[in-house]
Amino acid sequence: MNKEMRQHSRSNVHFEMRVYTSVKKGSYSVKVENISHGGAFVKSKHLPKCGETISFELFDETFKPFHMGNAKVCRVDENASRDDRGFGLMFYELINNSLIDSASVQ
Repeated sequence: MNKEMRQHSRSNVHFEMRVYTSVKKGSYSVKVENISHGGAFVKSKHLPKCGETISFELFDETFKPFHMGNAKVCRVDENASRDDRGFGLMFYELINNSLIDSASVQ
């Protein structure tokens, strides 16, 4: 999704996210590259299907969970190089400002 279509500006962060998908009936960890109130882009070699609903948990640098929610996969970058593959998420509920600000990379 291009920047003009986004409702909220993105912040670069150092979050880890645990993703629970409906396809695998399991979970895996991914690195959150950037996040906004309404969504995020995560890097992952495990790619869900576009349109899929996932559940997630966000972890801080000590791997303590601090936010849980659900999101829709709105973009999948499967043609990127292996290290740059990932997917975009649209959160069903907006994330609080303080959560994003506390982990933003300056």
